[in-house]
Amino acid sequence: MKRTEQWSRFDAVDCLATEADMVAYLQAALEDGDPALLTAAFDDVERARAKLRGKPRYTLEELLAQCDPNATNS
Repeated sequence: MKRTEQWSRFDAVDCLATEADMVAYLQAALEDGDPALLTAAFDDVERARAKLRGKPRYTLEELLAQCDPNATNS
């Protein structure tokens, strides 16, 4: 009897459960340098933040500032 494999669709949002996860994800996209990848990463982070409603939320600017060790909070 032939066995059928079932696959589920991967969604990066499922892996972005904390601020540190989001920062690391954005950092990796920034390091890659591909504008399309960075745009997709921003979208993923926004969807992850929406999924985490009710838990502490971070502004996109706060997350990006953590990607740049030389950034200062203003």
